[in-house]
Amino acid sequence: MFRIQSPKHIYFTKKSLFSQPLHLVPGVLFFLYFFSGLIYNIDMSDLKIYRKRIIPSECVLLDGDVIVEQNEEHIITKWKTIHPRNDFDHGTSCYFLNDGVKVSKFYRSDDELLYWYCDIVQFDFSEDRSELTVTDLLADVMIYPNGKMKVVDLDELADAHEQNLISEEQVNNCLRQLNALLTLIYRDKFDKYQSCLDFRGL
Repeated sequence: MFRIQSPKHIYFTKKSLFSQPLHLVPGVLFFLYFFSGLIYNIDMSDLKIYRKRIIPSECVLLDGDVIVEQNEEHIITKWKTIHPRNDFDHGTSCYFLNDGVKVSKFYRSDDELLYWYCDIVQFDFSEDRSELTVTDLLADVMIYPNGKMKVVDLDELADAHEQNLISEEQVNNCLRQLNALLTLIYRDKFDKYQSCLDFRGL
């Protein structure tokens, strides 16, 4: 089992790579090459993606999702809601494997864009089973078409921490990744994530 995001284990950014002690860099580079090759070389029909939630506790195979594209940096999927909902009907998602972020577009049944939804997540890959488990670390960011933004579910993050449902490391990772995402948005650079889906007409 390989954990893809964790400041304590392995980073997938240039900044973090070169913040490693010099004698560790070759090993980190090898790990990055080895891991990205694992994801990239798996046939899209073979890779299974699981969504793991902490509150409520559940782990669901997203067998209805269609993998549109995958490489060493991201996985793009199309999906319909698992259970019928009144507020949205379907969407697209991009899992940014280097950043610990899942960015989605939520659509109504008439294909009107409802909002962008950004999950702070942890990626764990099981090579022998060709499975990617995406753990929702609870903090989320919603961005509406008019530019309005909301940070949500921080209370759930606090609850999970108080109840020992989430580790100290996961909380720290979540807050760091949330800060990185918000910094990107405040600097008007969210198109880094938007373009991955918009460019493909998704």
